[in-house]
Amino acid sequence: MGFKPLTELLIDQIVILVVGRDLKPYHVHRDLICDRSAHFRAALEGQFHEAQTGRLELRDDEEATIELFIRWLYGSINRSILTLKELHHYVSLMCFARRILLTELHNDCMDSIRQHFRLQAQQKQQMEDDESEVERVSVQDVAMAYAALPELPHLRFCLCLEKARQVNDDIQEGMLGWMSADLC
Repeated sequence: MGFKPLTELLIDQIVILVVGRDLKPYHVHRDLICDRSAHFRAALEGQFHEAQTGRLELRDDEEATIELFIRWLYGSINRSILTLKELHHYVSLMCFARRILLTELHNDCMDSIRQHFRLQAQQKQQMEDDESEVERVSVQDVAMAYAALPELPHLRFCLCLEKARQVNDDIQEGMLGWMSADLC
């Protein structure tokens, strides 16, 4: 996708994303968010109330998800997932990206999640001699990722499921079977 250069997008007005139950405000350059997302472009450049006020409420989204989204907008997202909490945030960001039809961000999240599983598998291999435990991926995180899937990137998700299966013995074959049967 052909995005405009960042320097051209940071000269316009600021919009406010009001996030979560606490209604925390996040200030974002209007041209930047509209260039990157057709969803936000429609809301902020159309005839909607949000376009008039420059304020968009995202009450159902977590602050951590929107913070990651904003970091991605400005090109400063850390693509390494080190903890289960970060994994959860990336799964949430992937779901958010899917909901607003932002394929590039969705794919970036999927790549980061896949890389996390790859690193977990390497760590597990290294730690087997010490009988140390590797962090576990919850069934809930995998199910959340599955629910956010669009119909096309099945192969990418199957790779993630395979890595989860290799890394985490707690995720049962049967549970993965019902998700991957119609995907792979």
